[in-house]
Amino acid sequence: MNGGNWIPPKVQKIRKLPFLPNEAELDQLIGGAFKKLAVFLQLLKETGLRSGEAWRLKWIDINSETGILTLNDPEKHGNPRMLKLNPNLISMLNKLPKNNERIFNGDLTIFRRTFRRYKKRMAQKL
Repeated sequence: MNGGNWIPPKVQKIRKLPFLPNEAELDQLIGGAFKKLAVFLQLLKETGLRSGEAWRLKWIDINSETGILTLNDPEKHGNPRMLKLNPNLISMLNKLPKNNERIFNGDLTIFRRTFRRYKKRMAQKL
């Protein structure tokens, strides 16, 4: 602004691998969750969907008879894809109320905040 020269500091960020829980820990987390969160987490675990992709799923995207999920609205310029679902997950999804055209409705940021609190509580408990 005043004609001065600014030299940015040379800071090197230390990169670490993220913590990945094993399958038993994931199953414990899913087993203790309330119904909607448990279905959401099981869907993410089995399909590898991003949370935003799973949140935008509609009931017409799931074929209960064949067990196929069709993802037509991927995030981050991803490709649309079809995924085979486990019969357990299909029964969990069918137990959710079908009041809306979407499977999960509401605000995703509030849902994520609720999940973080739940995860923290379960980590202290287990």
